[in-house]
Amino acid sequence: ADRWVLLVAAPVVNSYQSLNGFQTYDVYGLGDPFALMRYQLVNTKRTATDTTGGLVHRLQLGAGVKLPLGLSDATYNSERLHPDAQPGTGSWDALLSIEYALRGRRNGLMFSSLARINTADTHGIRLGHTASTTLDVFHTVKLGNTVQLLPSLGGYLEWAGHDDNHGVEEMGTGGTTWYATAGLRAYWKSWMFTATYQKALGWDIGDEMTATDYRVVTGLSLFLKNN
Repeated sequence: ADRWVLLVAAPVVNSYQSLNGFQTYDVYGLGDPFALMRYQLVNTKRTATDTTGGLVHRLQLGAGVKLPLGLSDATYNSERLHPDAQPGTGSWDALLSIEYALRGRRNGLMFSSLARINTADTHGIRLGHTASTTLDVFHTVKLGNTVQLLPSLGGYLEWAGHDDNHGVEEMGTGGTTWYATAGLRAYWKSWMFTATYQKALGWDIGDEMTATDYRVVTGLSLFLKNN
């Protein structure tokens, strides 16, 4: 609708780890699908006759749920992987989000933050609650009348609380990692392709955690209504 936006996503995950050049696991699988409903508090729009290049902005608040339908019992070399390495968590989790975008005629910035409040899985393990924040600046490139590219640069901060095993906090888990990011969004008609590279710059994590070097995230979206 004009102010309500429903995002439904089904992730596919490759979780890979190597230590000192030795591969410890490499697993592919479906992640947990989720639905996120956002409400647009503000959504100003530039009219077709506006040639001033004035700023427009959009503010959205959201809440949703992640379903325990992804792969959460993956094994590697006949051993079940740690829950942190599983494509899915095997738990029902609540999502909260805020997103703000400010843009001129060609340039803009986007701030977004997502919190995930986790519950325990069937094995009695609850992953630490998480929060992530992204701040990007982007530039708009139009190719004809149907294709629009938005390359971006920015930063990404990720925090996780302590895991919980049958009511006992695992103090060596959780922590904070910060990344530099480079991304691209490509729009064509009702489709959007996204690709983001996240390179870890530093971390402060528990002694049971393995530091992340980098991530690559890609996505394909279909807009049933573009508002």
